[in-house]
Amino acid sequence: MRLKYFALCLMGLILFGVNAEAQTYDDLYRKIDLKLKKDSSYLNLNYIDFSGPISIPVNVATLPRRDDDPFSFKVNDNTTYRFVFLMDAVGFDSLELLYIDQRVDKSAAEGGFFGGGGGGPQTDITRVFQFKDMYDLKLNHPEQYLVLYNKVTEYLKKNDDTPPEKLLRISPDTDIQTSLGISSRDNTDYLNFMRTNHLHWYPKPKVIQKAKRGAAQEEVKTPFRIDASFSHISFSHEVMDFAMGGASVEYGFEEKVMNLLPYQATLFNAGFRTLISISDKKVDLNKAVMVDVKIMGRLRMNTAKMVGSLPFVAASKPNLNMGTSGAIDVQLTRPFSLPFLNFYLNAGGPAYTSPYVTIPKGKDREAYFTFSQAEATMSFYWNASDKLTSRFRMDIGAGYYDVWKGTYIGTSKSASKKELIQDNFYPIVDFYFNFISDGDELYGLRTRFFDSQVLLTSWLKLAEISGGHIIRFEGTYISAPIARKTRPWETLEGGAILQLRYRYGL
Repeated sequence: MRLKYFALCLMGLILFGVNAEAQTYDDLYRKIDLKLKKDSSYLNLNYIDFSGPISIPVNVATLPRRDDDPFSFKVNDNTTYRFVFLMDAVGFDSLELLYIDQRVDKSAAEGGFFGGGGGGPQTDITRVFQFKDMYDLKLNHPEQYLVLYNKVTEYLKKNDDTPPEKLLRISPDTDIQTSLGISSRDNTDYLNFMRTNHLHWYPKPKVIQKAKRGAAQEEVKTPFRIDASFSHISFSHEVMDFAMGGASVEYGFEEKVMNLLPYQATLFNAGFRTLISISDKKVDLNKAVMVDVKIMGRLRMNTAKMVGSLPFVAASKPNLNMGTSGAIDVQLTRPFSLPFLNFYLNAGGPAYTSPYVTIPKGKDREAYFTFSQAEATMSFYWNASDKLTSRFRMDIGAGYYDVWKGTYIGTSKSASKKELIQDNFYPIVDFYFNFISDGDELYGLRTRFFDSQVLLTSWLKLAEISGGHIIRFEGTYISAPIARKTRPWETLEGGAILQLRYRYGL
């Protein structure tokens, strides 16, 4: 069956992704340093030149280098040190030191260190502290990096009326700079999306808020987090957190792949979710390779009888029976430089006894079952501008499901005949939009096209109560099949569900 090949490919990709992490960072460092050296005039980087006499703290007088002997500053009047850094860049909330150049003016006399000025026409320029050295210093010697960082930031504060010099020697067209949207180079867009839309908790950076008298205090954390609606609930507690993520549990009546509303799918989901990192522990979430995994168990349940009696569901009784099965749902953040990847696989053994939904055929009956579903997509994130108010995501990939038909004679509970009638892959295009104003999540929209049907979900924030309690109004609509006939296991028209969603601590 095609699902077996899909499962084999999925396992291979996951294993390859983990093995790819074993490659050394040396090649990446080399490429970055080469870019900084060859294309400096095309990069929007700033610099400050320090020279002249100044007291040098002992812990930075000599700096360790990754693949070379330690570097020591020279205290000479004819020596200038150029600190090159990145500031005001998308995805960076603070200044980032990149490298240090040593500039020696042979025509000047010997003297001090860290003061003003630069070299004359006879200047030797040497890159004494490369990007790989600076990055290694930040990760493994943060106290020394902080001294250099503070040196630069103090200079900028004292000279806030004069912006630092730039290496950039071209004039960018700022009018069209963000006309086609802007994307982060790390996990920023992914994390922003998950914190707004995901049903489970994602760690947030520590936010320092100002108290009434101006004293700094840490943002209050909630001991537990919950997302609850009429069709789903997820829960986690701080005791389930760990260094680079957390764990949680969930329950619900939703089917991920099929074009079915909650309760139209005759099942009940229960599962465990965990968020882990396969990167260095010192790497923050914005740069980490993260793996979001859900392990689900699905039990068949006769929810078909509930569809017509629930006031918030407007849909016909389903014609499809779901099977008891197990599922795995995996999301990866840019493994081995690929886009964000999503995989879902659900598989269960065939069971045709006592179907919940049957269709009369004279004196006999027919029943339709699905036992396996799968989905694989790539995600792309972008924003309308650097203000990050209008945020977008698009998933592109393919989905699979099977459909079996069982024939039942008279009142028999066991099928006399079983037949596979559906075993295909279909393309998936999934589009998301979020509107965020001043960090306030106000509106979200999702449009999904799969198997010639459109799923439309929209939510609107209704209220936010002090303490982190948020209430949203949410609606989901599934269209009837477009440009094809309705199949026997499908309802003649689409359906809709309206519900309230309560979020706390997310």
